[in-house]
Amino acid sequence: MQNNKSVLVVRIIAIVTAAIALYSLAGLLKVIWLESSYTPQSDSMSKIFVLNLVWYIWFALLLVLKIVSAYGLFRIRPWSWKFAIAVFSADFLSRLYGIMSMLGEAPTLNQSEGGIIGSFNIWPIYIQAIIPLIVVIILLQKPIKKLFSKNERI
Repeated sequence: MQNNKSVLVVRIIAIVTAAIALYSLAGLLKVIWLESSYTPQSDSMSKIFVLNLVWYIWFALLLVLKIVSAYGLFRIRPWSWKFAIAVFSADFLSRLYGIMSMLGEAPTLNQSEGGIIGSFNIWPIYIQAIIPLIVVIILLQKPIKKLFSKNERI
C-alpha cells in the first residue's frame, strides 16, 4: 500500500514539473530571443545585459533538465531520483543566490537607457525558491527513496 502512495506522489510531482517546465520554457526562449536582438547603449548596460542573458540561458537549461527528470520520475527509473535531487537542488540554490543578491538594493533602470525607475515586491521569488526545496524534501523521504532502489519493482 505504501508503495502505491509513493508512486502516486512521484508521478504527481513529475506531471506538475513537466507541465510547468514546458510552459515556462516557451516563454523563456521567447525572452532569450528578444534579448539577443537588443543592443546596449552603454558599457555598464552591456555588462548587465550579458549577465541577464547568462541567467536566462541557465534557467532554460534547468527547465530542460527538469523535463528529463520528470520523465524519469514518472517512469520510476533508478537514475531519475539522483538526477532530480541534483536538478532541483541546483534550481533552489540558483534562486537563493538571486534572492540574496537582490536584498538591500532597489531594482531600478536608468532612464537614459529607455528603462523605468521603480521597485517591486520580491515575495513571489521566495515562493519560487521554496518549491524546489519542498520537492527535494519529498524525494528524500524513505518510502520514495526506496521506490527508486534498483531492487524495488512496481
